[in-house]
Amino acid sequence: MIKNNQAKISVIIPVYNVEKYLPACLDSLANQTLKDFEAIIVNNNSQDNSPKIIAEYVKKYHNFKTYKKIGGKAGGARNEGLKFATSEYIYFLDSDDTLPPNALETLYNIAQQYNADIVACLENFIDEKGNIVGTEKDTNKQSFLLSVEKDGLLKILINCGEMARPMTKLFKRAIFADNNLTFPEDVPSEDVAVITTTALFTKIF
Repeated sequence: MIKNNQAKISVIIPVYNVEKYLPACLDSLANQTLKDFEAIIVNNNSQDNSPKIIAEYVKKYHNFKTYKKIGGKAGGARNEGLKFATSEYIYFLDSDDTLPPNALETLYNIAQQYNADIVACLENFIDEKGNIVGTEKDTNKQSFLLSVEKDGLLKILINCGEMARPMTKLFKRAIFADNNLTFPEDVPSEDVAVITTTALFTKIF
């Protein structure tokens, strides 16, 4: 049950030496149409100006919070963020990505409408000038519902596209909290191990 003072979504952002892209990322969060979220920014021992940038946004926005993690790569930073997340839903945003203004609101409304454990969306790929240069493959851009019981795990993985990409999905936090799911640390492709596993604990996508 959501408490009155509880944010709807906890957005976890791992940060490591990404000063070039971080302002655009955090600006896209600040400009969301859904305002009732908490941004959990985890600085993983950045050596550039990322800590200074983070401090500026935390000072400016009351729902932006920052924590420090040393080591563990992206997996360690995401695990650190999960420790402090309090919302019903989790969204993992990479610090070199941006969100369209209605992204969180759209994902949240769909999750509420269907009581979905995971809501998946498409992503665009942009160049240094912000031009869209490609998009993730989709199923004719049609919305669809899948369940483990009805459709089976393999069909879900195929139809949800790049299942291992956490930044295209909204998760119920209980999937991680109730099943002690954490990301492997100090290894590449840590998201593959965890995000695909979430399907095992999911009823509806």
